[in-house]
Amino acid sequence: MSTAPVVVAPGVNGSGPQHWQSLWLPGMAGAVRTAPHSWDVPEREDWIASFDRASDDIGGGPALVVAHSLGCRAAVLWAARAPERVAGLFCVAPPDAAGMARAGVVGFDDADHVRPPVPVLLVTSDDDPCATPGSSRALGAAWGASTVALDGLGHVNADSGLGPWPQGWHLLVAFAAGL
Repeated sequence: MSTAPVVVAPGVNGSGPQHWQSLWLPGMAGAVRTAPHSWDVPEREDWIASFDRASDDIGGGPALVVAHSLGCRAAVLWAARAPERVAGLFCVAPPDAAGMARAGVVGFDDADHVRPPVPVLLVTSDDDPCATPGSSRALGAAWGASTVALDGLGHVNADSGLGPWPQGWHLLVAFAAGL
């Protein structure tokens, strides 16, 4: 995998102990998790600032961001502000506007119109309850992302029953090797 330090960015409610992000974290030496002040009531500027704090914790250099759900949208917004701190974005299952609305999230919509100046791999699922396949394709195009569309993984979270999600780990390793 890339020698870049890793910042893990969960979505709303954080990633619980059975989420693949939490299961991967111990295997990523020196990785840190973003820590916004509220996981349950996301506030855009707080979530973006949590990337700065996480980046500071690992020395401030270019980091590989491993993001899930709303964490993807926050990561894209942060990468646009601080591209020198980002080596690449591994984004899994970002919600579309309808998915964010169902979760009561506001303030992250403009990520739809940001093209991060770093490599992006977008991983989606065809039956994600938080995003349609069409909205995921549009987001991938807007972000200039390479996209991997998977079948039947839901929101690609703990509820999907993925455990450590080896398929995702292999995608991450391959993406990181290309950075």
